[in-house]
Amino acid sequence: MSPASKSSEEKLIRTMKELDEHVEKVAHFYDPHRYVWLGFLRGIAYGLGILVALAIVVPVIITLLSTIEWVPLVGDFVSEIIRRIEAAKPL
Repeated sequence: MSPASKSSEEKLIRTMKELDEHVEKVAHFYDPHRYVWLGFLRGIAYGLGILVALAIVVPVIITLLSTIEWVPLVGDFVSEIIRRIEAAKPL
C-alpha cells in the first residue's frame, strides 16, 4: 500500500468513528414521547397565536372600515356587520 492510501484509510476510519459517536449521541437523546409532547405544545401555541392575532386584527379592521360609511357599497356592508356584532353582544 502506498503512504497516501494508508493516510486516506486512516482518515476514513477516524471519520467513521466520529460519525458513529455522533449517531450514538443522537440516539441517546431521541425520545418519541418528548417529540409528541413538544408537538402538542407547539400546536397549542400556534392556535393561541392565531386566536390572539384575530382578536386584535379583526376589531381594528372593523373599526377602520366603520369610518368609511360614506362609501355606498362598502358602507352598507360594514354597517350591516357592525349592526350584527352589536346585536350579538351580551347585555
